Amino acid sequence: MSYFKELIEAIIRIESEPKTKSKFKIWDYVSDDDIRPTMCHVYHDRGFKVASDGHILIAVKEDYDPSLEGRLMLKNGTLAPENEYRYPKWRDVIPIPQLMRTVPVKIDFDKLKGFEADFKAKMKAENRKYATTAVRVTENCWFKLEYLVKMAKAMEHIGTDTLMVNADGRKAALASSDKGYALLMPIVCPEKQTLLTS
Repeated sequence: MSYFKELIEAIIRIESEPKTKSKFKIWDYVSDDDIRPTMCHVYHDRGFKVASDGHILIAVKEDYDPSLEGRLMLKNGTLAPENEYRYPKWRDVIPIPQLMRTVPVKIDFDKLKGFEADFKAKMKAENRKYATTAVRVTENCWFKLEYLVKMAKAMEHIGTDTLMVNADGRKAALASSDKGYALLMPIVCPEKQTLLTS
C-alpha cells in the first residue's frame, strides 16, 4: 500500500512543474453506443459544444459555430436531420456547488498520468483488468480510474485543476471555468479498491 500512497500523495500535491498538455478532442467524449444515437453526436447549444459518453459530460465554448445552433453533428461532420433527435437537457445536470456539500480536490495532471501508467503496468503484470479498477478521491467518492484520467484531460483543457466532489459521493463531480464545464459520474464502489487519498 505504501507504493500507492506515495503515488497518490504526489498526484494530489500541486507542484510548480511544467505541465505537458495532450491534444484535447471533444469527440473523445461522445458515446459509441448505437442504442443512444443522440449521445453519438456533439450538440451545439447557446454557445457551447456539448458531448457525453454517459460517464463524463463536457461543454466547451471554443470554436463555436453559431450556424450550428441547436444541431447535432457526428464525427464525420454529418448533421442529424433537424428535430430527429432530442439531446438531453444537459444544463439540468450541472450541479450548483453553493447548494451542495462539496469538497474541492486538486488534480496534478502530470502525476495522475504517471500514476495511470504505473497502475496499468501493475495490473498487466497481475493479469487484472484495468477498466474495472476504482479509485477513491474522498472518503465517500469513487471513480473508475480510466474515467478520472479522461476527466483530468477535460479539466486541463478548460483550464482548471479543481474538481468539486459531492461530500456523500452520490452526485456528479464538477469542474468549471469561464471556458466550460466538465462533469464526472461517481460509481458505487466494491470493497478492496485503490485509495486515492492519504
